[in-house]
Amino acid sequence: MTRINYLLLVLLVAFVSACGGDDKDRAPEVTITLPTETTSFVRSGSDFFLFSASITDDVELKEIKFALSFKSGLKGIEDPWAPSEDVRSLTGKEKVYSNEQLFKQPIIYDCKAGIYTLLVTVTDKAGNITEKSVDVTID
Repeated sequence: MTRINYLLLVLLVAFVSACGGDDKDRAPEVTITLPTETTSFVRSGSDFFLFSASITDDVELKEIKFALSFKSGLKGIEDPWAPSEDVRSLTGKEKVYSNEQLFKQPIIYDCKAGIYTLLVTVTDKAGNITEKSVDVTID
């Protein structure tokens, strides 16, 4: 009987070790340095929405999406700025953005001033997803 218990214990340890989670299955890490909660962009028709960040993954990055939505603002007749989602392919384990222009167009001068939320979604080749958001002001 002791031999059977020993064998069962060995099998249990082997099973737990095999199922013990793979370090290659982590979501990407995203550190946004621009914009921050205190960043203010100007509605000039010539200034772009800028982005700086460091993105890493344990296996390989696949894609990054940028989406901007209006959160709150002053009353007025202007419509909020609503650029199309900006989607970019990624490769490798690391990507660094430094003052990258987003949305392929400048911030329009006649959009509604207020608080906007930038949502950044990063996906790796394994399908793991990390989302980060930051509220910014467009004056």
